[in-house]
Amino acid sequence: MPLEQTRSTQPVRVAVIGGGPAGAFFSIRYLSLCRENGIEARVTIFEPKLFERGGPSNCNCCQGVLSSALVSELEALGLALPERVVQQRITRYRLVTGVGSLCLEAPAGAHILTVYRGHGPHPDRSGRLSFDQFLLDTALGLGAIKVPRRIERVALERSGPDPVHLTDELGQRYAADMLIGAFGVNSSTGQQFERLGFGYNRPATHAAVLAEFPMPEGQRPEGAGSEIVVFIPGERPVQFGVITPKKDYVTVSLVGKGLSLSDLEEFVRRTGLERGAQVATVDGSPRCRCAPRFPVQHSPRLAAAHCLIVGDAGISRYYKKGIDSALRSASLAAEVLVHCGPADERGLRRDYESRIQGEFGFDNRLGQIMFRLYDRINRVPALTLAHLRLARGECPLSGLAAHRLRWVLWNMFTGDAPYRRIFLHCLDPRLAFGVVCSALRVLLSGKKAFGQEHDNDCR
Repeated sequence: MPLEQTRSTQPVRVAVIGGGPAGAFFSIRYLSLCRENGIEARVTIFEPKLFERGGPSNCNCCQGVLSSALVSELEALGLALPERVVQQRITRYRLVTGVGSLCLEAPAGAHILTVYRGHGPHPDRSGRLSFDQFLLDTALGLGAIKVPRRIERVALERSGPDPVHLTDELGQRYAADMLIGAFGVNSSTGQQFERLGFGYNRPATHAAVLAEFPMPEGQRPEGAGSEIVVFIPGERPVQFGVITPKKDYVTVSLVGKGLSLSDLEEFVRRTGLERGAQVATVDGSPRCRCAPRFPVQHSPRLAAAHCLIVGDAGISRYYKKGIDSALRSASLAAEVLVHCGPADERGLRRDYESRIQGEFGFDNRLGQIMFRLYDRINRVPALTLAHLRLARGECPLSGLAAHRLRWVLWNMFTGDAPYRRIFLHCLDPRLAFGVVCSALRVLLSGKKAFGQEHDNDCR
């Protein structure tokens, strides 16, 4: 059995439920810290998916964009991505609204990458390596063990030699000293953790819809491989849609409330006919599609004796940086576990739960405020156009305001800066003055202002 039953000679036994980024990051960091501190540990990762195989059943249903900040953090941890993991290098974002578009160039030195979370939609396995498989392989190289089984039952005991009891889908039983919940919000495993009785509740979620569309090389428009296109329709149910290039495919993802796959079909039709964006050349039938959930709140309880919840099953940044958030929460959990040990409930709650909630909680509330405000702005064409013109530097004496606004928009959609920093930039009186002046110019120009406008750099 992967997790030893004998307590006399056994190292610290850690069971990680979920082998995605959160589980892999935890395992990598924990095993590294144990080596540094002379702690004997055995980590077993329970993950039924096979990230080396193509198709939706082995994918973690994610847009697959790595922010520049995350790429830098991975390199600092010695996790430089092999070229066969990287699908595309992004040099700019393009925002497309009902009244015009805006190009946001990546800052100097920024490295934004797109990856597949599973092997990808294509059945050919040669030459590719999924991001999740790369992380899992790294954890296994440090000594972790993977069990390709789904855990059906979890139980905690306050005393005794085996405080953690697990049962997999085949009825096989396992015991451990520490339980790490890295199962994600789209897994039913969260129900088992809710029944443990320490106060964990799965986070509230919203819907997303994703699909992978093939894009033949001869039909790709100029720039399609280096830019991510963000559509902001200004009408419900779609809050925004994103087109992410990945070599010979693009990932189309929609975010909003109550979305379904029919909304995806309507989005592709409308963007192809009315926007003239790169999706217009995409083959009409997706290779694979899914409707994952993503968290919009966090669980009130993330820690108990012998148990920690990491990744978006517990807490993550609002609308952004799910993988970055997984790295932060998993790394902190590993550090706290090494320091406190499995049984110190007070220490685990104080040093992990309170710290990670303090780091993300207030920041997420600011993020919710900013996205709601931006959503309302984009429901008013005059305000939308005013923002576009200001960001393009088309208003007199607005150079600094335009620079600030472009920085705010870049970081809202890439997640490179925390929301509190973005919010402070929004409070700059020079930016507020520029927005007011631009809005007045649009309103005074009347209806003639509302033709489709495009940033010259977008063409």
